[in-house]
Amino acid sequence: MQRLLTAVGALAVTALITASGACGDGGGSELPPPAAGGGGAASSSSQGGDLFAGVGGSTSTGFGGSPPLTCATPDDCPGQDGDCQFRTCENMECGIGQAPQGTPCDDAGGNTCNAGGQCIACGLPVTPPGGACPSACTGGCNGGTCTIDCSSGGACSGQTLSCPADFACQIDCGPNGCPNATITCAPSYACHLSCSGPSACEGAALTCSTGICGLACSADNAACKDLNMNCGSETCTAVCAGNADKPTLDCTGAACGCTGC
Repeated sequence: MQRLLTAVGALAVTALITASGACGDGGGSELPPPAAGGGGAASSSSQGGDLFAGVGGSTSTGFGGSPPLTCATPDDCPGQDGDCQFRTCENMECGIGQAPQGTPCDDAGGNTCNAGGQCIACGLPVTPPGGACPSACTGGCNGGTCTIDCSSGGACSGQTLSCPADFACQIDCGPNGCPNATITCAPSYACHLSCSGPSACEGAALTCSTGICGLACSADNAACKDLNMNCGSETCTAVCAGNADKPTLDCTGAACGCTGC
């Protein structure tokens, strides 16, 4: 009986020591690393996934409090590169870089990179958030669309017109409304210039951004004569009625297509 009690006591002590090592000050075995996709995960790839997906253990820099993966070149980092996101190696640490918005791409059926590193299809309107109607919207606001009213003669002649952020933009130029005006569209959202009447937009300059951009010219004399349209990365289209003077389009960087009159 004495021998049995001694053996039982020894087993209990051994179990206590083992439990203490697992939960104490690091003397025992470590807990397994968190699974990929937890807090602090890397940004999505151009297809909306994780560049580091499928790599066991901690994969992104600083993931779950773990030290970042070290590297000498981006090829040392896990994952795959896409058109809109790619692996980086800076200061010997793995990371993720993003291509500029508007960069051409062909991942997942898309055409152009958006601001989130995803490859999206061209010509898809983005709903603007809108908000309080800015003072620049002289024709008022309808939902998330700002209208700049230059319909009366000389209303915006020679002026610099800038579409406000967070709104789609409609610029209406009537007879002699916008000659020699400089018009700049805001990023991300649709922008459209309408030139209706003699010399409505003669000598004007329209600079598109990263949203869908359009121009409409009436058949009136010199409505769009000597107008320059600088296309952005999204779909860029000019439409002319009748024998209207045709504007000049600069399609450099128009990843989603550029169509003139």
